[in-house]
Amino acid sequence: LTDNDAATATVGEKLGVERFELSLIYISLSQKEKDDDFLAMKGTKLPQRPKKRAKNVDKTLQVLNTWPEIDLILYF
Repeated sequence: LTDNDAATATVGEKLGVERFELSLIYISLSQKEKDDDFLAMKGTKLPQRPKKRAKNVDKTLQVLNTWPEIDLILYF
């Protein structure tokens, strides 16, 4: 322990303060809850289909997904 850590520890002990960590809780939402939240935020219903990409972006992604090793050649 450094002097600063020791000083902080003694101050915490004098005040009777205990340190604790909050645990993370993950809860998945149902589709109805997602729809309700989206409606409350945006004022419209959640879109049922994903938005269509531009043709050039879609072609590029198709080519890159066809040959996975091309990613390594182009980007590294």
